Amino acid sequence: MTIRGRGGAAVAAALVLLTLATPPASAKPLEPWWFTSLSVASNHEQSTGKGVKIAVIDGALNRDIPELDGAKVKLRAALAPGLKSGLIKPRSFSREFYASHGTAMTTLIVGQGKGNAPGGAGITGMAPDAEVYFYQMDPDPTDPETPYPGELFEQAIKDKVDIISYSFTNSTMLEPQIEAAQAAGIVVVAGAGNPNAAVTEPASLPGVVAVGVLDKKIRPWKKQPEGNITIIAPGVDIASGAMKGTATQARWVSGVERTGTSDATPLVAGALALVKSKYPHATGNQLIQQLIHSAGGRDYGYSMEGGFGVISLEELLARDPAGWPDENPLLKGPNYAFDTYPQSAWKDPDAPTPKPTPADTNDKPAADQSAQPAAEDESSSPLPWIIGAAVLVALLVVAAAMARRRRGVSSALTTKTGGTSDGTQ
Repeated sequence: MTIRGRGGAAVAAALVLLTLATPPASAKPLEPWWFTSLSVASNHEQSTGKGVKIAVIDGALNRDIPELDGAKVKLRAALAPGLKSGLIKPRSFSREFYASHGTAMTTLIVGQGKGNAPGGAGITGMAPDAEVYFYQMDPDPTDPETPYPGELFEQAIKDKVDIISYSFTNSTMLEPQIEAAQAAGIVVVAGAGNPNAAVTEPASLPGVVAVGVLDKKIRPWKKQPEGNITIIAPGVDIASGAMKGTATQARWVSGVERTGTSDATPLVAGALALVKSKYPHATGNQLIQQLIHSAGGRDYGYSMEGGFGVISLEELLARDPAGWPDENPLLKGPNYAFDTYPQSAWKDPDAPTPKPTPADTNDKPAADQSAQPAAEDESSSPLPWIIGAAVLVALLVVAAAMARRRRGVSSALTTKTGGTSDGTQ
């Protein structure tokens, strides 16, 4: 979703007002294609995100929808109206159309499966037992000023969240907050951009997980933003929900489909929450390492339209992220990640430390230091050593070339700018 002026909610004035149905207690959750293709239900047997705090920084939230009944959601802070600095107490936008986007993003993370679709069905989120801290960018949709979310990022850092999910774009001047979040061990996940546009901030900033779109045929989206995408996740026809009605008299409708990087972003944030919940000792850097090394069934590669590959819950949860170096692999681009963090960089953190063998000890008698230094052998030559070094270098070059494989990254990759949106409120 692109940051814009606050007066745009008026475009919904002609929509028909819909009635909110009360879901029955035994409602069966919806199972949209993204839910089944990622085997979310079976992976919830391993982790549901419990104990993980996710910051959702978005326009506004309707806290009162059935999907969020029983979910751990805190309205944490809101920007002051207009261009005033400081934060104010947030509120729930239960009747305003503008709350549609933020409510859908939150539902994709912590939806509880109840809704007002036929039979009372609703969306189960990617990490239904995680805790969402919602930070409202727009407490007054009638105000035409464009909100700046920097203070909300700063508050999320103070709140010690584990992950930040941000589906907006064209958010410049956030680099200090992004760097501060990374220094605090927080994973920043952002939508890569608008359809057929270029990746922009904050997704284009170093170390940020830039999320692209996977379509229903499990292929990169034809309208994929151009630039350094990190990972792709379902983002076409994503059933979540939306506010329907007029600007000030709207109702939530469960299961409304949306398309764009905005909708793929909370799914990735929720997936990382599953990993953090199962392996709570893993750092934010190690979660990112796990993400890029587990995409595509550990077929470690990269492409401009697909990033490091398709998100895989099975692979994400299969091994302890603590086995990776505690370093953000996205700080210097894909080439750096390949060169510095091959698959072999993972070391089982539970593996026993090998005991030293006698050959590793210093029990051998020391050489006789009283002996005179050996004179140079005039018949000896450095040639064998030079040849050996040359062979070693050649082997290393061949190994490096093989490691890059068919999906290796071009050294000409550059970060571009653009926007992100699912085309809806």
